[in-house]
Amino acid sequence: FFEFPERDWHEEMVAFHGTDVEVPATLRADGRLIGEVGVSYRGNTSFDHPEKKSFGVSIDAYEDDRSLDGYNTLNLLNANGDDSMMREVLFSNIASEYMPAPKANFVKVVVNGVYLGVYANVQQLNKDFIEEHYDTRKGVRWKVPPDFSGGGALSDQGTSSSRYKEKYELKTGSAKEQDWKELIAFCRLLQRTPETRLEEVLPEYIDVEETIRFLVLDNIFMDQDGYYSRGSDYYVYKDPDGRFHFFHYDNNETFDPPRGGRGGGPRGPGGPGRTPPEGFGPPPDGFGPPPEEVERGRGVRGRPGLDRPRRGAAEERRNENRAEDAPPPRGGRGGRGGRGGRGGDPSIQAPLALQNEKETRPLIAAILAVPAWKARYLELCRQIAEEALQEDVFLARVDAYRTLLTDAVTRDPFGPDRVDFLRSLEGTETSLVDIVA
Repeated sequence: FFEFPERDWHEEMVAFHGTDVEVPATLRADGRLIGEVGVSYRGNTSFDHPEKKSFGVSIDAYEDDRSLDGYNTLNLLNANGDDSMMREVLFSNIASEYMPAPKANFVKVVVNGVYLGVYANVQQLNKDFIEEHYDTRKGVRWKVPPDFSGGGALSDQGTSSSRYKEKYELKTGSAKEQDWKELIAFCRLLQRTPETRLEEVLPEYIDVEETIRFLVLDNIFMDQDGYYSRGSDYYVYKDPDGRFHFFHYDNNETFDPPRGGRGGGPRGPGGPGRTPPEGFGPPPDGFGPPPEEVERGRGVRGRPGLDRPRRGAAEERRNENRAEDAPPPRGGRGGRGGRGGRGGDPSIQAPLALQNEKETRPLIAAILAVPAWKARYLELCRQIAEEALQEDVFLARVDAYRTLLTDAVTRDPFGPDRVDFLRSLEGTETSLVDIVA
């Protein structure tokens, strides 16, 4: 629960979006008073959602030792464009079984007494994250923000640091110019090292096994915002020994088959077929203490300000007579000759995609140029397919999330309706279960 003292909190956060200014609010979580925190709107294409925007929360904004269960930052993400509401959490939790990945779970958010629905809560890739996985808080982190040009894919941009500073967002305040020089040197070495020397040279600069896992996960889960798709939306970490590590983030477009091929071609905000909403609506009415009906699940959509159209199915389809609680039959996916058969399906990502794109995706090209690393890459693709994507295992994971989320999503005033939510999980060509099948 967030309580803002000012009615114009929404306008303030829209005005300050993209800056380091945060708006104060009181935070309560699971019945506990946490205290005053700093809140901001975050996101790029997700910011286009007019009512349900993503939040960044600094727990320690006004008191250095304030935290929530040991964490100082919350990233509350609105699952923009994802009717399943679970891609972000699903991917992060699967990825964490194979490499360092942010923790992620689901939360319900109420602002000034108005239920805004289900959000994904994703761990910040900060010093705490680094310490959890590498036993040190030292090193330098860069975020590679959305970039349709592919210029942040570790490609050789010359020797001028200004070119790299346009593509890589420094997240470590203590970094020096020497750190930029080392990043530049790595990018140039990655692209210029002869293939016959890669196996000898690269282990001095990267953890090869971890890097292979990073690339396999990005590829096999078809992240349309990741390193494969456009060479951005990932993190780079240089450890104290000068070796580089890579992490996924912003994973709401995983499990998303490529449309019309790969190679980093630009995809407009929101992706094909998604028209960004016009303008930004006013904040919902209904200020004051959290209403009892939010917790009891009664009449939330009847509250003032929550009568805007929901995303998802057309109104006439919602009024059809249907059994909303039952998931689509699992025998209705058309067998292996349909989506599961994959026979010539142009939407399928090849295991060795971009292996020859030395200039645009040098990390992929370098790894796959070494026979032993290429074999390990393919072995790991097979391992994940047989473990995390094994049908019963994946269905059990999705079913558990379905059980957890269905009621909360149904009452989400700005999320998908119940039918779209269930269909996004199973029974349609683009549903999670059918994509994996």
